[in-house]
Amino acid sequence: MQSIKVFASLLWALNVQAKHVWRYNMTVTSAWGEMDGHGRPKYYINGQSPGPLITVREGDEMEVFVTNSLAIETTMHWHGVYQVDHPWNDGVPGVTQFSIQPRDNYTYRWTAQNQYGSYFYHGHFGPAFADGMRGPIWIIPAESRERPYELISDSKEDLAAMKKAEENPRHIVTSDWNAEGMDILLIQYRDTGFAPWCSNSLTLNDRAQTYCHSARDIEDAGGPDRNDLGCIYKVPGYEFTNPLECEPTNPPMEVVQQQEREDWVWINFIHSGAHHELSISIDEHEFYVVAADGEFVSPQKVNQINVNLGERISILVKMDKSPKDYAIRLTSLSPQQIVQGIGLLRYHRHGGHADATNTTVPLTKPWVHLNGTLISENSKKMNETALAPFPARPPPLHSDTTLKFIVKMTGPSTWVLHSSPHQGFRQSLPPVLWNFDSRGNTTYGSPGTMHNGSVVDIIFENDQQVTAMHPFHKHNMKAFIIGMGEGGFPFDTVEEALGHEDYRKNFNFHDPPLRDGCRLNEGAGAWTVIRYQITFPAASMLHCHRIHHFGSGQQVVLLEGVESMAPVPDEVRNMVHADFIPPVSSHDQFGVFLNAELFDIQAFEPAQLFVCNIFPIMAILEAVINRSIGLTHVLLTIALLYGGVLLYRVYFSPLSKFPGPKLAAASSWYEFYYEFIYKGGSQFAFHIDELHQEYGPFVRITPWEIHVNDFRHYDSIYSFQLHHDKPEHLKWRAGQPNSVFATPDHNLHRRRRAALNPYFSKSRVASFAPYIQERLNSMCQRVQREFAGKEKVLNLGDMWGCLVADTIAHYAFHREYNWVNTAVNFQCPLLEQVDVFADIMDTVPHFPVIGMVLYYMPPWLIRIMVPALSGAMDFLNEIESNVNRIKSPDFKPLQGENQNIMYELYHSDLPDTERRQARLVSEGLGVVSAGLETSKTALERATFRILNDPAVHKRLKDELTATWPDTKDAAPELSTLEALPYLTACVEEAFRLAYGTPTRLPRVPREPLTLGDRVIPPGYMVATQALTVMHDTEVFPNPMEYIPERWMDPVTHPNLKKHLVTFGKGTRVCIGQQMAYAIMTLGIANVVRRFDLTLFETDRSDVDLVRASFKPRPKKGSLGIRALVQDVVV
Repeated sequence: MQSIKVFASLLWALNVQAKHVWRYNMTVTSAWGEMDGHGRPKYYINGQSPGPLITVREGDEMEVFVTNSLAIETTMHWHGVYQVDHPWNDGVPGVTQFSIQPRDNYTYRWTAQNQYGSYFYHGHFGPAFADGMRGPIWIIPAESRERPYELISDSKEDLAAMKKAEENPRHIVTSDWNAEGMDILLIQYRDTGFAPWCSNSLTLNDRAQTYCHSARDIEDAGGPDRNDLGCIYKVPGYEFTNPLECEPTNPPMEVVQQQEREDWVWINFIHSGAHHELSISIDEHEFYVVAADGEFVSPQKVNQINVNLGERISILVKMDKSPKDYAIRLTSLSPQQIVQGIGLLRYHRHGGHADATNTTVPLTKPWVHLNGTLISENSKKMNETALAPFPARPPPLHSDTTLKFIVKMTGPSTWVLHSSPHQGFRQSLPPVLWNFDSRGNTTYGSPGTMHNGSVVDIIFENDQQVTAMHPFHKHNMKAFIIGMGEGGFPFDTVEEALGHEDYRKNFNFHDPPLRDGCRLNEGAGAWTVIRYQITFPAASMLHCHRIHHFGSGQQVVLLEGVESMAPVPDEVRNMVHADFIPPVSSHDQFGVFLNAELFDIQAFEPAQLFVCNIFPIMAILEAVINRSIGLTHVLLTIALLYGGVLLYRVYFSPLSKFPGPKLAAASSWYEFYYEFIYKGGSQFAFHIDELHQEYGPFVRITPWEIHVNDFRHYDSIYSFQLHHDKPEHLKWRAGQPNSVFATPDHNLHRRRRAALNPYFSKSRVASFAPYIQERLNSMCQRVQREFAGKEKVLNLGDMWGCLVADTIAHYAFHREYNWVNTAVNFQCPLLEQVDVFADIMDTVPHFPVIGMVLYYMPPWLIRIMVPALSGAMDFLNEIESNVNRIKSPDFKPLQGENQNIMYELYHSDLPDTERRQARLVSEGLGVVSAGLETSKTALERATFRILNDPAVHKRLKDELTATWPDTKDAAPELSTLEALPYLTACVEEAFRLAYGTPTRLPRVPREPLTLGDRVIPPGYMVATQALTVMHDTEVFPNPMEYIPERWMDPVTHPNLKKHLVTFGKGTRVCIGQQMAYAIMTLGIANVVRRFDLTLFETDRSDVDLVRASFKPRPKKGSLGIRALVQDVVV
């Protein structure tokens, strides 16, 4: 028995000492990214951003195989990780390795030795980390580590819950996100000296929203003149900030989800940003700081923490508040910009899951102002100088070597540590580990001067001409931050400074912080001293983590104990890189596609089917004509083939697992029946809601499409972050396949959309408001002149149509059509053409060939075959002549004409293919036609709803009269009207019941799309129709009723706004929504305030949605919304 015990003990000891190897594969790629709804190229790791979590247990080994699929070089650095036994794996090009070439790979190996906690990895070639090449690392602390939890609570339940929280940490990688790629901004900085301070947003795990600040916000936060992004323009004493125009976005926010029976939550905040030091707080929650840069510290109970660039702060949050969502606030502490990022801490009992999207900032009480200062003097801020290691660990008492670095600038955009700047080309030279002289005089130490085991002091001091703050990061060994001060450091060593009382008080040798970074504060003469012991040999980078400082020379290499370093292995020195792998050929791609899809004919869109199948059909017909096969055989073959296709669709298609009618799965004729036959047509949208009642939240409605009525998934279907395409065959629906609205491909759509976005920003539309008001004045004068008190029936839809057509046509082309004054009885000819065209276009989703034929058919032939479209052809000719005129080298714009959309698009930096005539004509027609019918419908139905409810009408008129007492005076400005609560509520409710496009606008995911426990395979369509969302009785009780008051409740308003999908969401959200709001707000205010109208032979059946096609339609035979103008109000 004794021998068995001894043998078991030996086995246990061997097991304890054995190291486990954790292996990971990483592939680095680049693609279009939309972290905050604003797209630009960015980096991905394994298709993720941030990259996947790397976990390793303390004492174990790590092996990461990195493949570079970029078109440029790269490396991967393990930020804060000790390279104890593999110094050539620190991931610094030109220091520890050659860079990884495109299509090449590199295997990193390191041991998590004598360290634990939160770290991260990021690209170290150029500014890659600032453009998304980053991800979290979690080194699981050994059980033998002493934890500081008993300093927080002596409750056994709390101690167990805190240990459980440590075992399930949440990792929040924070950053700042700029409108331009960081390489572009660095070139701008080097060329001009203008620092790239102005960020679009602050991100949590690469999720963010862009918030535009009001003048009141800016004033309250203080500081110099700023734009609505919170950026200073040009202020003496500060570096330049790019003045960008703010474009608000509201993609989903990052959610930290409490799990069931989770009383404490551990969160690692990992700041991988480029510019901004952050204040981080959680509304209404105190929390404990328990670790800094990975290692345990004496806990601090605080409301706010500071996290500088490259730092990690770990906190424990007790989940003891009311179960709901609380805002996690990132607030910049940089004086150059007022900017904030928001995430959510979600309680389990509040419902929902971590993958449930949320775009609304909760109405919880914050701890900080927009400028990062605490709101209450009783609130507690983390003291970073008091983050003492736990257990206590004093620094060495004396140093053996002192390095003093004076931070200065030798040019407008050149930074140095002491003598000279690091030169970027050196990262392509043989690494320092190969040749200690390869970095020139930016290498400090040499074999025999900084011995292994010796203690080093580094003194940082700002030159008298430097005022900036510098967050330094030291690779490999952590260092004690033993002193900080201001006013210069006129000594060569710490020992000399300790002889002066004024300096001695600035040092801490008892319990200083132990970090892998340190701060050199703002101000000329600011100084910081760190002390560390060289515990293993390495060639370690030391640099500022502000990207434009680091990228402009502020970095050095420290040769630490290199005389004790093991030789670089031959397999590393002489590494045979991977063979170049050429891209898959088009033939190979087709073969892979066929194998993956099992010849699934439904993977093609209907328009593709038409093209792909016409050739075998023609071959069969040719065989019949030549009598080489009999007609009976042909018919039998076709029947068998079609039967096989139907069988496959119903039982073997990737969508066959979704519930729904078998007929819908088998054939699109099921949809056709409801769209064109049942009850006169346009009934499929209503039938979809009936199907959900029978089959649940996911229903297969066609062979190619899934419809979802669970709003939790709406932001994933219509996403700012995921790259979904539009079905190819729908590009013909609007008759202009080259317009941004019709563009199927996500990336091409983003490029085209980006060129148009500036012209539809809120500020641009606001500057156009005076023209809208001028058109309204003309319209109202005509109504007064021709209809007031004359018992003459006014068709409100026609009246609004003229206003909208005048406004949008002028905005697009800077041409005066003056339909509000010249159209007979307000019957705008352009609107009549749009109505005719809309009827035809409703057939295109089922028969794309109709759209194709109409697009390619000569206008003269269209006039003969479809006379009703003659007016549309006239307008098209006018657009073409305008485009030709603008393109002419002799063109001289009329006053203001250089501000119209067509002119600016042609003179933009779009490639020539995007500025050709057909493209510009498509874009012009698309801009006009997209806004005409939807805005006109919303206005006429809003007017009916207001006139039809005396209480609503009276309350709105009273509010308008209080703001605009005398209509002889000029109408209030748009900003004044937008501040009226009841008018705003009337507008929001009107847009809800206007629907925009009530039917579905399907998307085609490029990758598998996970929606809860369901996965939509790539290449198939998925949608949620607006009709379903805005008739949700749980969100909008009595959804068919017009109730503006529902928008007045500040508690429910955010949820209602989230469900208002009239304009869609995601990357394809309606580009003209700001224009629509402006026209609606000004239009309703003018007509309701100026006139007393009574409805004429008009009732709910003239507005209620009974036919849902691409546009909402009332009953057949409706004469529209008609009224009598009883009087003019003064």
